[in-house]
Amino acid sequence: MHMVRPFYTLILDCQKITQQQRHPVCELEASIREHIHLILKTHTEEYRYDDAYGCTIWDQDFLNIHSVNKWRTSLEKMILQALTQYEQRLSHLDIRLDLDTSGQEDPALAKKNARLKRRITITVSGKTKETNRPFLHTEHIFFSPLSIA
Repeated sequence: MHMVRPFYTLILDCQKITQQQRHPVCELEASIREHIHLILKTHTEEYRYDDAYGCTIWDQDFLNIHSVNKWRTSLEKMILQALTQYEQRLSHLDIRLDLDTSGQEDPALAKKNARLKRRITITVSGKTKETNRPFLHTEHIFFSPLSIA
C-alpha cells in the first residue's frame, strides 16, 4: 500500500510557525497546482535565490504580435520549459494555451477608459511521478491588449 505524505500549503503562515503551531498541509495534486500557479505568476529574476525561477511568459506582455499561432506556440514552450525545470513531480507534460479573443475589461481602468485585456487559459496535463496518476490543471491569466502587427 502506498503511503501518501502531506505537503505544506502555499502561502506559508509565518504566524503559525512562530507560535509553534502546525502549518496547514495538502495532498500531492494540490501542492503541484499551487506550485504551478506560483511558477506562472512569478517573473524571472524576481526570486532572489534563483534568477531563472518563474516564467518568462511575462516578457511577452505588451508585445506587437506578427502571428498569433507563433506567439501561442512560443508561450507554450516557455511554460513547458519553466514547469519541466521547477515542477519535477510531473512527467509527460503537455501545455495547451487558448486565447480568448473577446478580452476582458480591466476593472481598475474601467471608469477611465475601457481598456481590454486578453484572457489566456493555460491547461497543464501530465502524470504525477509518485503515483503515476493523470494530472490536469487549468490556470487563467490576463495579458495586455494584444496588438497584431
